[in-house]
Amino acid sequence: MSSRRGTRMSSSAPARAGAVARVTGTGSGDAGRPRPPSAAGGADQAETGGRQAKGRRPFGLTMTVLAGLGIVASGYLTIARLTGTPPVCGPVAGCETVEASGYSTVLGIPVALYGLGMAITVLAMALAWWRTGDRRALLVNYGLGILGLFVVAYLAFLMIFVIGAVCVWCVTFDSTVVLGWIVSVLALRRAGDAGG
Repeated sequence: MSSRRGTRMSSSAPARAGAVARVTGTGSGDAGRPRPPSAAGGADQAETGGRQAKGRRPFGLTMTVLAGLGIVASGYLTIARLTGTPPVCGPVAGCETVEASGYSTVLGIPVALYGLGMAITVLAMALAWWRTGDRRALLVNYGLGILGLFVVAYLAFLMIFVIGAVCVWCVTFDSTVVLGWIVSVLALRRAGDAGG
């Protein structure tokens, strides 16, 4: 009687061990086998990255549009200056007066060309941050914006109080600099709160 009971106990032990191994995944065949990364963890990371990219979209899109407008305005003034063509101002007169003044060049280079280079850089950094979330690109735009604020303030002073004329193309570009800097500040705060 006792021998039969011992036989049943010994035969059921491997079955229980096999069931535990199947549940826990610690069978002898799994020894030393690398486990794949957790699918749940990967999904969480992808979801977090998607939320961060979605949060960057309004700021990235706004900076991109503003930089594009800056490229159009400064590019047109650069072409007009280099070709000697009077810029078209529409009903507002003053663009030709500003462009013909001695303040429209620095070291022999049209001021508008400097603005064009800045606008292209801002556009590239805005797209880089928008796509990758690299905070350094956003900091570049922030720094350029601070520099641009001083420059456009000085140029606005010259237009109004020295030259005595207002160029709508210049005002358009100046507005993109000011607004672009404000958006970069808001984006930096948002990136700091969201961790990117």
